Amino acid sequence: MPAPGPLVGLAAALTGCCAVAAGLAALARVRRARAPVRELLDRLGAPRQLGRGVALLRAAAVAAVCAPLVAAAGLFTAVPPG
Repeated sequence: MPAPGPLVGLAAALTGCCAVAAGLAALARVRRARAPVRELLDRLGAPRQLGRGVALLRAAAVAAVCAPLVAAAGLFTAVPPG
């Protein structure tokens, strides 16, 4: 197997940056979509910690599922065929 070329690191970094950008875009969409739920919880008198805790739990679940997939995709993208 030939040694990887100098562009392998660049390809891996680019893939990682794209994955992070997609995650940040999804986070912005989720934040806007959660606004009505946040207002409802405020009207019901629920503590602010409840909404934050649920958001943290949801983010941890998504990260636990997506992080290995993103890492695998980055590795497979960076490795030359052959």
